[in-house]
Amino acid sequence: MDQQYPPNTPSVSLNQTLALLERFIAAWKAQKSPPEINDFLEHDSDQNQPLLHELIKIDLEYRYRVYNFPKRLDDYLAELPLTGRASLPAELIHEEYYFRQQSGLQMDADEYFKAYPEQAAELGELLNKIPADDFTFLDSSPNESAWKDLEIGQQIDDFILLDELGRGSFARVFKARQISMQRIVALKVSHTSSSEPQTLAQLDHPYLVRVYDQRILAQEGLHLMYMEYAPGGTLKNLISLAQQTPNATLDSEVLQQSVSQTLHSRNELLSEYSIETLAWPETVCSIGAKLATALDYAHRQGTLHLDIKPANVLLSANGNPKLADFNISFNRETAIYLAGKQTGGSLAYMSPEQLLVSHPGVALDVHSLDEKSDIYSLGITLTELLSLQRPFAAQPKGHDFSDLIEILVKERANPPSIETKLPGTKELPKILRSCLDYEVDKRPSAAQLARRLTLCLKPGAYKLIYSEPSVLKPAVAAMILLFSALLPNLLAAWFNYDYNSSEIIVRWPETSRELFWTIQGVINLLAFPTGIGLFMWLSGPLIRWTKTRYSGANKLAVQQLRKRCIDLGHLAALINIFLWTSAGIAYPLALHFSAGSMPLADYPHFFVSLLLCGVITSAYPFFLISAFCMRNIYPKLLLDSSNSRDEAKHLTAVQRRAYIYLGLGALVPLLTILALVLIDTQSKTSLVLLCASSLLGLGLIIALFRRIQGDVADLRAAIETLFPGR
Repeated sequence: MDQQYPPNTPSVSLNQTLALLERFIAAWKAQKSPPEINDFLEHDSDQNQPLLHELIKIDLEYRYRVYNFPKRLDDYLAELPLTGRASLPAELIHEEYYFRQQSGLQMDADEYFKAYPEQAAELGELLNKIPADDFTFLDSSPNESAWKDLEIGQQIDDFILLDELGRGSFARVFKARQISMQRIVALKVSHTSSSEPQTLAQLDHPYLVRVYDQRILAQEGLHLMYMEYAPGGTLKNLISLAQQTPNATLDSEVLQQSVSQTLHSRNELLSEYSIETLAWPETVCSIGAKLATALDYAHRQGTLHLDIKPANVLLSANGNPKLADFNISFNRETAIYLAGKQTGGSLAYMSPEQLLVSHPGVALDVHSLDEKSDIYSLGITLTELLSLQRPFAAQPKGHDFSDLIEILVKERANPPSIETKLPGTKELPKILRSCLDYEVDKRPSAAQLARRLTLCLKPGAYKLIYSEPSVLKPAVAAMILLFSALLPNLLAAWFNYDYNSSEIIVRWPETSRELFWTIQGVINLLAFPTGIGLFMWLSGPLIRWTKTRYSGANKLAVQQLRKRCIDLGHLAALINIFLWTSAGIAYPLALHFSAGSMPLADYPHFFVSLLLCGVITSAYPFFLISAFCMRNIYPKLLLDSSNSRDEAKHLTAVQRRAYIYLGLGALVPLLTILALVLIDTQSKTSLVLLCASSLLGLGLIIALFRRIQGDVADLRAAIETLFPGR
């Protein structure tokens, strides 16, 4: 129980007590060095031990959570007229324990039980509650103490208090039953203030703790905020348990254990949910992705959180995270800072720009902060969850507040590398490192972070979409695409020339041969530029996109680019088939009308050889171009938030076409082998070379076929992840 202010204490009235506490807080705010408690003891302290205890609580909070001037209870016992160690209330000992723990010290409860044996039983009960540091320091002062007198089982307004979940210097949180709605809620009880905090009930998201409403009890001087009850503890509890778990067994089972332990400690029914078994980095990815989606939702509502840390991430009974405690959030719509005009939060998790806002000598206010500040805090939180330690060293001691801020800001300018030897997702440290970038513009948005963390659970899809370089240079993309389309045509042209020369043209008279070379030159001068021009016209939008990324392009334009990316290999194949087939008809007709009739057997030779070239120049460009586009261009187009309902169907078309072109690619060596066996030809050398090269090419085609199938499967998984329900 809290120490009560005796109502019949003659030396100090309640109003005098509150005025003194307010003066003490004002003194803390007004100077860089700690005020002396003895300077505020104007009455006989022997009869006012509760007042002295309250001053120590406030002093501890400022020393550990704001200004970093740590002090122990033993020091207070030596300096102040306290009646002795045995008379210290368990609640005061409990607050010192958790303030020290929040500062980064590894605390041992047994040491406190031995040091304070008279308070051990009550202290043990308090240590089983949610820690005091689950509450963020707010720049306000208590003007009532009624909220401290509440007891379990008591009814306050529409609520029956069932259990205490946690407490700070200015608020207590209870598990409570709301009588009118017959539901269990988390009830936060604090003093009323001159500027009532606005309710955040409009934020409704599965990974945000839903704030139902608030009530002001003017007569009692209380402010009640009731919200969704999340019984599974916090990320802070999870990190503490994970730190005690050997790396070899560290996985999502620890999350299940943490939730179960908290449920048991609160006499809740154990969850029937079974958490999916994941490696620890994948568990962090899953939790982080859910929190990032919640932040994205809050940011789109114009609300910043500004105090993201493990203690403010609650866990539901099924292990889902829920971001809580928007008490110091800032809403851009109303331009009101919900906790006051100055920034609050926890220094260890603040972004560099939020630290600067906290600096008394820097002319910045909360309006200068944006969504990327929350991303930084989330990055620190997830890094701590992954590596089980904060990415930055513990706060240095012995500095005044301004110097401390400057040290922390400078430290954040060179964030450490994030490494883990745990098996699982390799990309996660890179993602978290991007959240901790000192330059605000280089951090991802909440939506981008949610996508990257979600795709972390699908390594193949993640590698496709976020591989480096993220975008090819236009000249490189153009050269690769043109080379993929042109090289098979050059090889086919060489085969056609050699085959027809040794098989047909060699038997013709000199004048007919000269005419053939002239006709061939004309057809090639027409066909090759036509094919190249058509292909570059079709691929041009994709090549230009690699340069401009179509900044600000509408969704339809991006969808059309993705469709073109899917179809480009097929379109190149159709162009080649059309041109080579047309040439197979044009050659004999041109020769027939220019040189008179040819031997009848030469007509099918021309057509079949050119048709075979068309088959060659359809299969290979399809696989080369499609493999390049599916790996290097299409995934980057998915980074745009627009998505067509037919996206998955279009990707399936690539897989179907791959089977067709695989069959055409296998047909080439088969036909050449048949020609060698069944036809008495003079072009055996050409056919043998074609057969050997086509067999090697078939191996390339099979490899590209498998690659395309795998990439398409990963891309479809990415689409299902990034655009669920489409």
